[in-house]
Amino acid sequence: MWFLILALSSSCIGPYALQHSLGEYKVPLDYTIDSKLDTLKGDCKIHLKVIDKLNLNDTTKVTEGGFFIMPLIIAGGYKYDFTVTLGKKSVQPSFSEFILNSFQLEVKRSGDFNISKKSFRSDYIIEMTLLDCQISTQYHKDRIRYGRNSKENWILKPVKGIIKIEVRLIEKKKTVFYKLYSSTKSSQPEIQRFNSETEMNKKMMADLAKTASLEIKEIVESIILDINEQIK
Repeated sequence: MWFLILALSSSCIGPYALQHSLGEYKVPLDYTIDSKLDTLKGDCKIHLKVIDKLNLNDTTKVTEGGFFIMPLIIAGGYKYDFTVTLGKKSVQPSFSEFILNSFQLEVKRSGDFNISKKSFRSDYIIEMTLLDCQISTQYHKDRIRYGRNSKENWILKPVKGIIKIEVRLIEKKKTVFYKLYSSTKSSQPEIQRFNSETEMNKKMMADLAKTASLEIKEIVESIILDINEQIK
């Protein structure tokens, strides 16, 4: 009976406790500036609209992947496996604001056109619709105790995810270019081991945000290259 109560309570407390602790993190999205600088700008002006249709949890979500508890008098232990998915409230700025700022920054470097703040003063309008953003990793922790000796492990598996953005280039209310962009680039494709749970949580959240940043960067650069070709 004691084993059953402990197992049932742990299965509820584990995901809840982790999700509560991860809710304290606010990690920055960061655009890396390393593209080739192009100073030859044309006269074309383009207005950008970012439409957020992300079906994404507000908070970082913890999903239980399995647990095991072994309570004995001499020896005991536990292990937990979770999937952690990045939420909207765990990043700053918002995804839509970050994409807007990143696009404007990258246009200054590699775009053959200029950004217009007013749509009626522009030659084209770009509509970028954010469709999907699922960035996650698997989280493992265990503890084995035998008498006075104990051993703990904290392990992070590779970060995985995908971002999808739909792009339309509009000229005089007609779509002249359409493409669905996606990226699965990972900032951490390796298994990582840690000495403490706090250390792992901090690195995990940073890896999730960095992966989102890299994927957005890859898409933004591809969009600008395609638009450059389209307006020539």
